[in-house]
Amino acid sequence: MIQFPNAKINLGLSITGKRPDGYHNLETLFLPVSLRDALEVLPDLYPEKGKKISIECSGLNFSGDPEQNLVVKAYRLLD
Repeated sequence: MIQFPNAKINLGLSITGKRPDGYHNLETLFLPVSLRDALEVLPDLYPEKGKKISIECSGLNFSGDPEQNLVVKAYRLLD
């Protein structure tokens, strides 16, 4: 599956509190722009090796634990 999520510019951001799940409540103002990302999700071709997810990005690099990535977390919720 491939999707093209719309890009936006965050004009303002205020953190209004922390939720019990560790995320924050936000007040924000977005400006939509005519740019898009490409997001592709492919099935695991080798399910006998256990469920596996990997992330490949082009453009800007990101660092950190992939399990903390919001895309990975959303994918895990589909299980």
